[in-house]
Amino acid sequence: MKKIAIVFWNFLIVLLLGCSQSKPENPEMIGTWTNPDGAILQINKDGTFVGKSLPVGPVLMDNKKHANEKFNCRGKWSIKAISKSWDQLPWNMSLIFSDVSGIDNVGSANLIISGSGFLENKAPWRRLFLWVGEEGGNRCEFEKENKSSR
Repeated sequence: MKKIAIVFWNFLIVLLLGCSQSKPENPEMIGTWTNPDGAILQINKDGTFVGKSLPVGPVLMDNKKHANEKFNCRGKWSIKAISKSWDQLPWNMSLIFSDVSGIDNVGSANLIISGSGFLENKAPWRRLFLWVGEEGGNRCEFEKENKSSR
């Protein structure tokens, strides 16, 4: 019985540690994030960003007129808490657009920050993504470029 209790408590500790969340820090987000379709999101230390060839459809979900196009942009970024339940990723990178090429009435976009661990909720932070269509379906993902690969 004692062995079962030890196994149970070890399992519980591992489970709780696996579910713990850590907040992404700004230095972890700084750098170049790329998408397999050629989109680039440069996140700068001063709180600004530059986007190149971003897909309009996933990034600007309400813009049906330009849905299959790509755009370039600039603006400011920040990290926001969004968690609604234990099984959701708790952090967003909020992009507030100040300059967008060829598209009117653009305000902001929120990319979900995905990391390591069973629930992808811990550093190192590996992906920024948006759902394409319904949540839980396809993703428009950006992966952080490795400094040594430049």
